[in-house]
Amino acid sequence: MFLKQLKRPLLVAHRWLALILAPVFLLILLSGAILAFKPILGTDGAAQSTPRVSVGALAAALDAIDPAGRAAAVSLSADGRSIDLKSKDPAVAGTYDVATRTAAAGQGFDLFAFALNLHKNLLIGAGLLVEIATYAMVALLLAGLAFGLPRLRNTLGGWHRGLGWFAFPLLALLPVTGLLMTLHVGKPAVPALTAGEPISLAQAIKAVPLPADGQIVMARRFQAGSAMVKTASPAGELVHVVQSNGQVALTGSPGWVDAVHEGTWAGAWSGVLNLVSALLLMGLTVTGLYSWLRRRPWARRAGRVATAGRPQASPRKAAVDPRLTPVAQ
Repeated sequence: MFLKQLKRPLLVAHRWLALILAPVFLLILLSGAILAFKPILGTDGAAQSTPRVSVGALAAALDAIDPAGRAAAVSLSADGRSIDLKSKDPAVAGTYDVATRTAAAGQGFDLFAFALNLHKNLLIGAGLLVEIATYAMVALLLAGLAFGLPRLRNTLGGWHRGLGWFAFPLLALLPVTGLLMTLHVGKPAVPALTAGEPISLAQAIKAVPLPADGQIVMARRFQAGSAMVKTASPAGELVHVVQSNGQVALTGSPGWVDAVHEGTWAGAWSGVLNLVSALLLMGLTVTGLYSWLRRRPWARRAGRVATAGRPQASPRKAAVDPRLTPVAQ
């Protein structure tokens, strides 16, 4: 009885939450589908076996571009020729050539970097909105299960409900792992950090032990004035936390949750799995949105007008019972 009373308000909340966040869902899922091609094509960080820029050259470029050490994050391009700096200072933020240390021009469009920024921040620094949408997506999937086993019908609504039920493990793969990442589940435990003056990204990069066949992937500011640096080598990716005093407090793998969410745990196969998951979630979003639009009054009026404008088919002749046919005199 309680579930029956709860079903109606849950259905209303499910519908309106999905409608409000549908554009955000589609942007996150589309960018996630693009990023799934990185392990498929073998262009993920762990696959880059040859360093294209030395630690010294990268740190020297950072010192020259950002002498005050205020940049919040730096990431190396796929070809290793340029770096992308994030900073509140507009004079520092931008893309720079590592060799010339000047603003990069004509470097070409980096699709994966664009997709990653869209996936995490919607291109406008809206990381909090992405986290809210992740929680909402998981809640919507669970609410769909609470409505009960659907009747399979060859209608748009039938496909929507059937997809939500019978493809649930694949649908839940990306949003659940994304939610766990926001909760820092499955990541290496960070020890207590000694607070101090924030370390510059250049100093943090120089403090990280890097194998001969490894390379820096990215670095960003972390807790208590520390910095987090990600490196990659044929052996896999590693995450390092460098304290404000220059001591490395942690070195470890990003964790199984990151590997599952990014599709790197089984190479191309896991990338394909993530791609299918993202496409199914987009299909669920689009079928739900379109199903709602078709039920709107303006859609029904348009349908009636279209039907009224069609020529009517000639009526079929009714069958005549011979017993009722009058006999000619």
